[in-house]
Amino acid sequence: MIVDDEPEFVSSLEMSLSSLNFIDILSLVNPLEVIPLFKKQHIDIVLLDLKMPKLSGEDLLKIITKEYPGVLVIIITASNDLDTAIHCIKDGAYDFISKPVEKNRLITTIKKAIDYSLLRKEMNSLKKAYFSKQLSHPEIFHKIITQSAKMMDIFQYIEAISKLTQPILVSGETGVGKELICETIQKLSLFNTKYTVVNVAGIDDAIFSDMLFGHEKGAFTGAYADKDGLLKTGDKGVILLDEIGDLSENSQIKLLRLIENGTYYPVGSNSLKKANVKFIFATNVDLEARMNEGKFRKDLYYRLSGHQIIVPPLRERMEDLELLAQHFIQRAKSELNIESCKISMGSIDQLKMYQFPGNIRELESIIYDCAATSDAEGISELQISTYLQGRHTSSPPTEAQPSIAKTIDKPTLKEHINTYVTEVLHSTLGNQRKAAKILGISPQAMSNRVKKLLG
Repeated sequence: MIVDDEPEFVSSLEMSLSSLNFIDILSLVNPLEVIPLFKKQHIDIVLLDLKMPKLSGEDLLKIITKEYPGVLVIIITASNDLDTAIHCIKDGAYDFISKPVEKNRLITTIKKAIDYSLLRKEMNSLKKAYFSKQLSHPEIFHKIITQSAKMMDIFQYIEAISKLTQPILVSGETGVGKELICETIQKLSLFNTKYTVVNVAGIDDAIFSDMLFGHEKGAFTGAYADKDGLLKTGDKGVILLDEIGDLSENSQIKLLRLIENGTYYPVGSNSLKKANVKFIFATNVDLEARMNEGKFRKDLYYRLSGHQIIVPPLRERMEDLELLAQHFIQRAKSELNIESCKISMGSIDQLKMYQFPGNIRELESIIYDCAATSDAEGISELQISTYLQGRHTSSPPTEAQPSIAKTIDKPTLKEHINTYVTEVLHSTLGNQRKAAKILGISPQAMSNRVKKLLG
């Protein structure tokens, strides 16, 4: 809101702000209209002249700071009123600008006020989320299977920051579920009408610029017509740039300028465009390490990491493993047309001893493969053990699982048979029916041998 009793000054100031893509500007020349308008409309920032008839800027400032403490007031004052302006700062004004107003000083002050206002709103949201310990929209998170306290803290943080316009960085190892986290942010965002996902790994600078900014006809060889970029086609939506750690240096520079200014030029155009999207960035690499190696720009890193969500690996939320395993079994039964399938607690305990370098995606793969090769009794402990050992065939045996070669100098016939049966089970991924067929014994005899092997 601009409040000044000089119509020409107000008009000039409004035009200057509009030309710089500031929107939602209200202008008043009568200070008596300010407070009634506050009661009807939300105001974030006020540019307030000090010397006005009927109601001075000093008196209006006192009313605003008392009744609307969340509003930031920037005093506009003549140079001979500096002492008064300083008193206004003590009374709660955010800053002051001297007349004649210098354009760059004005824009810098307003941008700082906007950043401060957004930061204050974020802190209030975080406090509210922290102390409530309740999700306002639990239904949005229904796809994420969890009972982990760490994940619940992340959900609360997402609700607190998702409506902010600043970028959000989602990081974590491969397979932890970053894509689901990004989806929930998009659904909770004010920019939730459109959702565009782009993997930027391996994209060169020219393609990145064309994809994001678009181009004009004749901008380069083969540009036979105008083409809109994602910033236009995804207007008022969310754009997820995945694998952001692999972005080229030149593209990093362009992305930084876009985030800082909120404006861009289509390739081959001199017409400045306003970007109206919310960015989410995702990565499975350590951006801070890349920054220290000189492979990722520091200024871009600090821009992206202001709101960061680090999704924990599965090994740090093992309380979710049984829930996830049961969830994947139900999906596997449906998708693979399996009539009956279950998993024993012994199998769950075995899975909990595994580190899961591929995280939830790896668990899903294990459950699907084991469900597809299981017998009528479901996924067995031997099947899980065999499957996990198969993933680490090159690893040296541990003390808990010594190799036969190291512990037995002269194996007996019975031990040879047990070793052969185990090898056959390995080859069938623990499928007892297939193993029985290969060994030439009945399924019941196979079941008895497995029970003896398990002790």
